[in-house]
Amino acid sequence: MRAFSGRLLAAHEEERALIARELHDDVLQSVAVLIGELDAKAQAPTPISDTNKQWLGEYREEVVDLADDIGRIARRMHPAVLDHLGLQAAIETIAREFGKTEGIRVEVDASLHHKPRSLPKEISTSLYRIAQEALRNVASHAQVDHAAVSVKEVDGGIQLVIEDTGRGMPKDWEFRNQGLGLTSMTERIRLVNGRFSVHSQTGLGTRVEAWVPLRRATP
Repeated sequence: MRAFSGRLLAAHEEERALIARELHDDVLQSVAVLIGELDAKAQAPTPISDTNKQWLGEYREEVVDLADDIGRIARRMHPAVLDHLGLQAAIETIAREFGKTEGIRVEVDASLHHKPRSLPKEISTSLYRIAQEALRNVASHAQVDHAAVSVKEVDGGIQLVIEDTGRGMPKDWEFRNQGLGLTSMTERIRLVNGRFSVHSQTGLGTRVEAWVPLRRATP
């Protein structure tokens, strides 16, 4: 069952990466061509009415917004920065984007001493997805305007912590049925031999903590 879970999560990541590439290489490029055509139309030598010129400008803005949305979805599906610049840069990027899209300021305290691409892919991906899911929960349930994320090397491994001071979980939440997001985070950390915990109290916020050993990482 453990091997099956690992293969299933790996297959999901491969599918996410494929969709992200298709969005970026096909859909986003098509939208970029459309923006270029609108620019060419606005600059054409044939005069156009002020009404049509305004319409072109407004339509172009909507298409640019669409391109931004497509790019954001592609990055959520599979962040290229994680592959090229490593976990710390990916965490910092998701924090910035979270602030823009959700209006929640995220303070990041990151200090990884390993080279950006030296961590095993399964560890980087697992911790990134946990941070992503935990921040999504902050936006959905915490009712706060700020949160904090830290990622550091602790006790021979990497520790990831996501905290908020929001409304917290309902009483006895740990004895209730866990949602898919929490189950996914727990399974991801188990597959890389790590530890995972959630501490929450009603009205006192939530702390999500994950730790993964680095025995196979190269300094």
